[in-house]
Amino acid sequence: KVRISVTFMNLERIENVSFQNNVLVFFDADYGILSHQIRQLINIIEFLKLKRLSIHCVPVLYNHNLDLNDENLLQNIYQNMNQYYSVKLLENIKEIQENKNNKNEIILLHPKLFGFKWNHISLIHYDNFVINSINFITLFKQDSHFKNLDIQKFCLSFYINEVLELLNQLQNAKAKPKVGIFGGIHVKQTIDFLDKNVKNFQTILFGGTVGITALKANGLNIGNSTYQKEELSSIFQFIQKANFEECTVQLPIDHIIAEQISPKAKTKTSSREIQNPFVAIDIGSKTIQVFEQNLKQANFILFHAPLGIIELEKGSKGTMELLKLIQKLKKPTIITGIELSNFTINQFQFSNDIKIVPYFDFIIRYLNQNLNFFNKF
Repeated sequence: KVRISVTFMNLERIENVSFQNNVLVFFDADYGILSHQIRQLINIIEFLKLKRLSIHCVPVLYNHNLDLNDENLLQNIYQNMNQYYSVKLLENIKEIQENKNNKNEIILLHPKLFGFKWNHISLIHYDNFVINSINFITLFKQDSHFKNLDIQKFCLSFYINEVLELLNQLQNAKAKPKVGIFGGIHVKQTIDFLDKNVKNFQTILFGGTVGITALKANGLNIGNSTYQKEELSSIFQFIQKANFEECTVQLPIDHIIAEQISPKAKTKTSSREIQNPFVAIDIGSKTIQVFEQNLKQANFILFHAPLGIIELEKGSKGTMELLKLIQKLKKPTIITGIELSNFTINQFQFSNDIKIVPYFDFIIRYLNQNLNFFNKF
């Protein structure tokens, strides 16, 4: 299990750094959420350009072993950046060295040059490194070449710093009430996470396959809806534990159902119990109302994974309505999970109170450290 290094504990925030001549910015690059990640990068470039620096940027890919040869993704990044600046794409170490002090262009580096082989970066002798990448924080420990880089030259971007501050707020006992919304299909991952972090929440709202499995565990009829049989015992035990910890768990009280999962399928509303041969494709309007009342009372929200089958228009209303309310509430919120992050970015422009952290495994690792190793800069 990859652990995040405590060497990040004393990193400065970007606005507190005395920059020199050239800087390398690590940024995340993943399909579906690339426009959001490019906007973050542009904010950093705007800040750094005021300091008249030579600015180089390298995409850090979540699955870097698989995606290093994905030229379409790189060209997509290049074209997106070119909308804002004159960008030069470089794939050769010698070219990079020659352009190191060019302050007129933004230099985009091909990820093949590194592949987390940090000795290549050392050859260029950067004065500063800006971390605007959760992927970087998660993956860098996997490569022994990291020791060639000077940790004193590292700093955290605005966005990453704000994400970490929100995660610290989630662990802060004073920030109450905190509401967690959990949907999606990964029941085991969700219950494992909540079992260790239930004390951080006052209310937990279940939807999606997680919610259906919880209903099944409580002996209710779920029709032909998908559930995870092997997690029935663990989710039932977790609900008992949550009650003991004075954390309220809300399960769906109605559903949108169909006879089959298809865009053309006719839908109707069902009560909490679902009759055969119907399948739940979303939470119903009464459940949405109950969930909304809980969100209105919250001082912090963590929303992980969709509450219905959002690939279907008729299965996306529950998720959409809660996101609309979150947008209006403007309370400290983390939206996480790749599918929900993609959906959110395509539907909304959120305020600074709301942070999108696509990689739920990062949040799991961070909160499981049991030390606030990021919050002193």
